[in-house]
This record gives sequence, structure tokens and C-alpha cells, in this order.
Amino acid sequence: NERTKLLFCTTGILLRKLSGNKDLSDVTHVVVDEVHERTILSDFLLIVLKSLVEKRSNQPGRKLKVILMSATVDSSLFARYFGDCPVISVEGRTHPVSTHFLEDVYEKMEYCLALDSPASGAYFAQHGEKWKHASSSVNNRRGMKNLVMSSWGDESMLSENYVNPHYSSDCYQSYSERTNLNLKRLNEDVIDFDLLEDLICYIDENCPSGAVLVFLPGVAEIEMLIDRLSASVRFKGASSDWILPLHSMLSPTDQRKVFQSPPENIRKVILATDIAETSITIDDVVYVVDTGKHKENRYNPQKKMSSIVEDWISRANAKQRRGRAGRVRPGLCFCLYTHHRFEKLMRPFQVPEMLRMPLTELCLQIKSLHLGDIKSFLLKAVEPPKEEAISSAIDLLFK
Repeated sequence: NERTKLLFCTTGILLRKLSGNKDLSDVTHVVVDEVHERTILSDFLLIVLKSLVEKRSNQPGRKLKVILMSATVDSSLFARYFGDCPVISVEGRTHPVSTHFLEDVYEKMEYCLALDSPASGAYFAQHGEKWKHASSSVNNRRGMKNLVMSSWGDESMLSENYVNPHYSSDCYQSYSERTNLNLKRLNEDVIDFDLLEDLICYIDENCPSGAVLVFLPGVAEIEMLIDRLSASVRFKGASSDWILPLHSMLSPTDQRKVFQSPPENIRKVILATDIAETSITIDDVVYVVDTGKHKENRYNPQKKMSSIVEDWISRANAKQRRGRAGRVRPGLCFCLYTHHRFEKLMRPFQVPEMLRMPLTELCLQIKSLHLGDIKSFLLKAVEPPKEEAISSAIDLLFK
């Protein structure tokens, strides 16, 4: 009613509020959104909220209600954590999204993975003139030329007969020989920027109007693809003004450009990090291209060092990315990874930050909020960190 007070805030602000009001005595309900992201502060907050729920449950008229929200959360994990609390599922209102995995993209585009591509695991011995005669050139949408074997399928020039360790012919019996050879020679850990560029041009040429959202692991990859697209025949001139980056290092003004509508007959292409997974919704996105990669912070407690590593996303992340399409009409998602990787090799959910990031700041926060023994507190987490990591953080603070 008109007397209800609503506070919209970040996790950090709520934790700061706790420092002056440990029991959140003036709060009746706490809604925590996007809990699937498993940030170090959100998992920290859940420990505090669970404790408050238990503490206030015995105080008549002062019970605290906690609502956890997410589109892709492992609901059973959180339900168990909060004492088998009820789970409510609400159907989304998005349009259906068709998914095309890498093998489907290869088929649709009749794509040939160049043997000299960084995404090819194969490499050649030095054959001099023999190499020149054994190869031929093909045109592609980039207006460039790739070298491919004139006798497609001849692996005599592969120095070690590289075979993708995740390739299984049984999975692709209904696909062409070309697609099977691509998959067999593919280094799945490398992003194929030739394919990425060709695919965006293919969408622009063959698909109805609608913005394209491309997920890339980092700023360097975004800048590289911007340079390639801007230099291409398809996106030169005025079209290059609508190849837009989206990442956390951009100013708010530059970030807002992705919400603007392009002129008629010009395709908006947004190249984004995982900031576009959940933080924002761009209504006119109809096509999503997902490289399946992101960058995350990892901490080694033995070496006491953090590093940024590129890794595969989880299935939950992939579903979030796919959901960015289909907001205004049925959408398409092009995944630059195989269906086999999605089903069998990707983790179901992202590794929580509390299990892969330094805990020193959390230790200080526990002490500043007077929450008791550091190790005992952190071991109450949804998925507790290793005791070794906790001890390492405490030792580092003492030093």
C-alpha cells in the first residue's frame, strides 16, 4: 500500500546497511535477484540472511521473508540451504528461440575450416612447392582467401594427424563430410574469428531485420572483431557506425548507444562480454551469436596469486545468453560450440566466486560486521570454500 517503503540497492549497499542495523529490524522482506551469478558478495549475503531468518523466526511479528530469484538457478541447492523452503516457478513471456550449434552452422554456411586457421588443430610440415600445389583458394564473405586442401579429406600433409579429442563420428552421421572434417580438425579452445565474421555477414545477408548480439570473452576480442567487421565489404561505410561494443569499461553514455535504433536497412551488431547476459535487456535483439567463452578471476591459495583466465561458460550461462534473443519476436541463437560440448562437457552451473577468488576482503568484512569466527562463518556458505583457502586468507592478513 501507500505506506510500503521499497529500497532498490546493490548487494554491497545492503551489507553496509547491516553494519549499522545487524538485525535489519526495519525490513520485512529481502528480494535477492540473479542469485545464479554466485558472486562472492551475494553468497556472503545469503549466509547473513539465513542467520537472520533463523534468529527472527522466534520473534512474533518480526519474521524475515527472503525471496531468491533467477531464470536459471539450481533451485534444489538453495531450497535445501534454506531448510527445504518452497520453490515457485513462473513461466517467462519470451518468444521461442531456435538454437543452431556449431555443426549446424557449418552445414548451413557450407563452411570450410582453413587448415592454416588458428582454430584448426592441424599444422603443416614444411613442404615448399608441394604445399603450394596441394592447396587451392576459395572466396568467402570476407572478400579474402583461405587455403584449403584441393583434395578435401587428404590428411597426408598433417605432421601429426591431429584429431579433435572431443570429436566422435557417431554424433555427426547425418552431417556432410565437410562438416565432419571441420569438427575433426577443430581446436575447440580457440575462437574461429573467420567463422564469426562470416556468420555475422551471413545473418545480415539472409535473415530478416533485427539486432545481432555477439558474446565474446573480453575487450580485446571485441576490439579485434570490430576492426575486422569495419574493414569488411558488408559493414563498411555507415554500417560500421552500428557495430557497437558493450563491456563494463565503457562510459554510461557509450553503453546507452546499444539501446538506440539504427537507420532503416542498417543492421545493429552488438559485441558484448557477459555483462549482457543478465545486467541489461536490449529489446530489439533477435539474433544471438555465442562463442561459449568468458573470462573469470581465479585464485591459487598456494601461490597466493590471482589470474584472469578464459574458460568455457556453463550450461546455465548458455541458456541466459540464448534468452537474450526472442524478446520481440521468435529469435535465433547460433552457438559456436557443438551440441556434444553443451550437453556433456559444459558444467551445469558456473563455479561460485567464493570457490575461486581470494577471501581476504570477506575476512575483513566478517570482522567489521562482528559476525564471529571467520572460518566458522564461511563454512556456513551455500557451497563453502576449502579450509585451506580460508586459512591462507587469514595468514595473508596477519602478515
